[in-house]
Amino acid sequence: MQTSLTPKPDVSLFLAEVIESSQDDFAVAALDEQNSPSAPTDTSGQFTFVNIEPGDYGLILQSPLETVLLKNIYTGKDIIVSVVADQTVDLGTIEVLPGY
Repeated sequence: MQTSLTPKPDVSLFLAEVIESSQDDFAVAALDEQNSPSAPTDTSGQFTFVNIEPGDYGLILQSPLETVLLKNIYTGKDIIVSVVADQTVDLGTIEVLPGY
């Protein structure tokens, strides 16, 4: 899975397992900082997660100030990534609100 944040260089991203989801555009995701898949962004905001188990995951951004489940800034929906075995998921460019 490869994509980028614009511009969010040098932050940590996690995939937190979705444990509850609703049609109301929100999810509950369980982040375990020791075991959840993680990837740092590079200086241009690019990141890649590798060898991810199939499932649904919330995309988590960890900054020096906070850890947040990212939302699509246009729809307000949580960013949920569905991983299927042996497939690549390209999230494209993810825009985040100022302050993250």
